[in-house]
Amino acid sequence: IAFAEVLIHIGNLGVTEDSFWNTAIEGLVKGRMYRYVPVHYLGDLVLSMAKVGKADSKILHLLGSQVIKHKGALSAEQTNKALQGFALTKFGSEILKEALDSDNQDSLQLKLN
Repeated sequence: IAFAEVLIHIGNLGVTEDSFWNTAIEGLVKGRMYRYVPVHYLGDLVLSMAKVGKADSKILHLLGSQVIKHKGALSAEQTNKALQGFALTKFGSEILKEALDSDNQDSLQLKLN
């Protein structure tokens, strides 16, 4: 939980320091910490990373998969923030929107690949 909160706050502050983000992204991807981001922070994390230009296609794929997987548990606010983050990066925002509007999450999750 604290890891996600730190990333959200750092992103919201506008910090773009590469050494920090490289370490954080390594933890999210290689450390597979994206699986432990609480549902109530997913949208915030996508949006804050997108704001500072640190949400690349790999991160968005991983976090987007989590958003789709847990769409039933996401609040409207978190869903909207995730969509805003994807829209900022112009990566898969239509696919994510379609997946969130659909009941067929398996086939749409494959489209993110």
